[in-house]
Amino acid sequence: MELLLMILALSIDGLTAAFAYASNHVKMSWLNMAVIALIETLSLSCSMGAAGIVQDDLSIVFTKGISFVIFFCIGCSTLFQASLKKWIHAQKEWILHCRNVSIVLHIYADELTADQDHSNDLSWKETLYLALALSLDSAITGFAAGMQKEMSIVIVLLSFLIGMAMLGIGLSLGNYLDGKSRLDISWISGVVFLFLAFLKLTT
Repeated sequence: MELLLMILALSIDGLTAAFAYASNHVKMSWLNMAVIALIETLSLSCSMGAAGIVQDDLSIVFTKGISFVIFFCIGCSTLFQASLKKWIHAQKEWILHCRNVSIVLHIYADELTADQDHSNDLSWKETLYLALALSLDSAITGFAAGMQKEMSIVIVLLSFLIGMAMLGIGLSLGNYLDGKSRLDISWISGVVFLFLAFLKLTT
């Protein structure tokens, strides 16, 4: 149940990104969506696997503490995501030293900047950058989850399928509303992660 909630919370960013693209008439094919969902799943899986290796040498109390801190920090940052994204925009000088990092961070701050050539059609390179930006939270939270949960094929399948479903929902909503409304539900992820954080203290 905890992992399902975590995967759903992680997928909300994909939903809002797909909504933003569709409502601004930027094309995102099902293949683009599959690549994004796959990279997010690989990011989550690899970080959970790494945590599983590390946690063998740590006490249960310590692993719970690490999981709590990570989930709590992710929850707080997601609740104040708008402010965080504005701060990233303001840090252009130091992030420009590494071009690829700069691109990923700018896309994290504003998903629409992935369409760098303004063609209203995501290329494979642009899709990769978008996927990496959307995978940042997956890598961090996957490490927290992997401290107490073993990686399994079920988690991999759930992550991919839910990721695809949320992208599809975002795309459909964006096409339906066609720029008539904004979708800002990132706070839901924040609430879920804070719930998961405090759940670690009681289990």
